[in-house]
Amino acid sequence: YSFKMWIISSMPVTSLLWIQYNSIFSDFKKPFIYVPSYTDKFRIDWYNILLKELSKNVELNTTKEKKKNNISLIWYLFDRNEWDCLWNINEIKRLLNALWVTINTIWLNGWSYDSLSEVENSELIVSLPYWKYASKTLSKRLWIDFIETIIPFGLINTIKFIEQIWLKLWIEESLIKDLIKNEITDLNKKKNILDNNIFEAKKLVYAWDPFLEEWIKDICNFLWLIHIKSYNYMWWKDWDKNDFKDNKLDIVVWNSDFDIEWLNYEKMEFGFPSYNKHYISDRPYMWFLWLTNFIEDLYNQLANKKELWKK
Repeated sequence: YSFKMWIISSMPVTSLLWIQYNSIFSDFKKPFIYVPSYTDKFRIDWYNILLKELSKNVELNTTKEKKKNNISLIWYLFDRNEWDCLWNINEIKRLLNALWVTINTIWLNGWSYDSLSEVENSELIVSLPYWKYASKTLSKRLWIDFIETIIPFGLINTIKFIEQIWLKLWIEESLIKDLIKNEITDLNKKKNILDNNIFEAKKLVYAWDPFLEEWIKDICNFLWLIHIKSYNYMWWKDWDKNDFKDNKLDIVVWNSDFDIEWLNYEKMEFGFPSYNKHYISDRPYMWFLWLTNFIEDLYNQLANKKELWKK
């Protein structure tokens, strides 16, 4: 076989069939890891376990000389093969290349299993909060440092994310200042083209990943929107219809699992799962460029298909 490792897992409904897997790989000579299914955990918890197991099993040259300003990113940037995921990867490379930082590998980025071992060239591992177990394992195996960063959604958190890497690698200060200045200038130019009255004082409810609540408040402040409330994945346990009716809600930014059919409100589908909206163009959902895309989508939704650009 051409592949180098098996990952053995199952859907929750078939988790009881684990014993049947023994007959599949009992005579198989390739290495494998088993990742158990969990019916009581969120999907990101499962990814966390997957990357942790990979970090323990991937073949590495632990004595290889590390390259200056080379890093590896440990987070799952490729959960789908649509272009928003592909351009997340392109966009972070563009930003860090402006600081003369090279990304050796991203766990996971849709490339081959062999690409995972490129982490051995890095002098720093950069991890999102979800993936700290894999990052700690790789840090110990390679005798290099790692940092746990914030989630780079929205303007403030993206700046903080870039600054965390800049400070750790002792990069020239003028590079980071020029990068942030240029990105904010581009963002404001595009924002100012729009009619900002479309955003001002509009009331918004957010229903998706609770880790991103800080980000949604950030973007609401940037656009002068009013953030009423956030709901997590188990929204039906604590939702209040008065959040929609009494506040005369303007829009809900939601994922496809959040839906109350009898309430009439504007909805902007965002995040996983997304049953009705798919991206086949260069629209990343992180970093500065994504913020521009999100603002444009939100504008179109609030304007209710009115003319986008000022005359």
